[in-house]
Amino acid sequence: MQTEPLYPWLRSYWQRIQSLKEQSRLPHALMLRGDQGLGINDLALSIGHSMLCKTPTEAGFACGSCSDCLLIAASTHPDLHKITIPEDKKLIGVDQIRQLVKVCIERPHQGGYRVAVITPCNAMNIASANALLKTLEEPGDDTLIILVATISNNLPATVRSRCQLMPIHAPEEEQAMTYLRQHTEESEDRVLLALRLSNHAPLQALKLMASKQLEIRRKLLAAMESAALGNMDPTKLVASINKLDFAISIDWMYSLALDAQKVAQNIALEKLINCDQQHLLKFLASCNSQKLNNWVDKIIEARRLLATTSNINPQLILEDLMFRWIAIFK
Repeated sequence: MQTEPLYPWLRSYWQRIQSLKEQSRLPHALMLRGDQGLGINDLALSIGHSMLCKTPTEAGFACGSCSDCLLIAASTHPDLHKITIPEDKKLIGVDQIRQLVKVCIERPHQGGYRVAVITPCNAMNIASANALLKTLEEPGDDTLIILVATISNNLPATVRSRCQLMPIHAPEEEQAMTYLRQHTEESEDRVLLALRLSNHAPLQALKLMASKQLEIRRKLLAAMESAALGNMDPTKLVASINKLDFAISIDWMYSLALDAQKVAQNIALEKLINCDQQHLLKFLASCNSQKLNNWVDKIIEARRLLATTSNINPQLILEDLMFRWIAIFK
């Protein structure tokens, strides 16, 4: 249970929520939307706990010791409903939402507020979203429904229009770096790289540094440079990339391509995402700009296919991208 201040970059949002609460202007349906790795789930639950607590602190956080807080800590509070993807499923099912709708018709058990947190709400299918519409519009007295959405959300407009949207933005780089320095012993350069690759989401950066992904990325880009210089057969390059996570590999290529375009426009190297690849970026930016732009267009198309198509052929896409990559340098 969150009984202490949130992550530094979330405190202004918390203050806004408390201000709305004090003015009795808190909406009955609130959508928190932002990138993964910003702690938005924690913010949503903190809001919910605060609404249920009998004696919140001066800053509005749950006290952690009242009867409601003890029920929350034991995961047995009858008026706190957390809706998420079941372990054996990929989506939030319509039956989960129907059960929530049924609960919202009743009076809260504890005589106070009722809170539902749906995360990630992007995981609702059409049937689930439609089942929620009337409850979002008329949820019943003393009810707060909090929906947590990622930036790339695909929710129907009918759901979005029934919620008050609160966009959650990534912190400024220096604020994020200050936080990360306090929570990792990694080098400054590695921390900065992880942060930028994570779209300035500090928690995602910590996760990235704890994984093997940075080293995998380094080897991928080294192989791409080697192939561009004629030191690696293109088919071997494709075979090596094909062993990696396709979506992540495409994202790395995309950020590299965008950085190269920025270098070609004389944007300072220290401002780039791939701050460890200055030599490769300078080399890439000096090549044929039309071929580079065509490569970027193909990456964008691959990202679109990933988001909208279930039966793509990664092998064919990678072959096309890598042969176009090598052609840039000829």
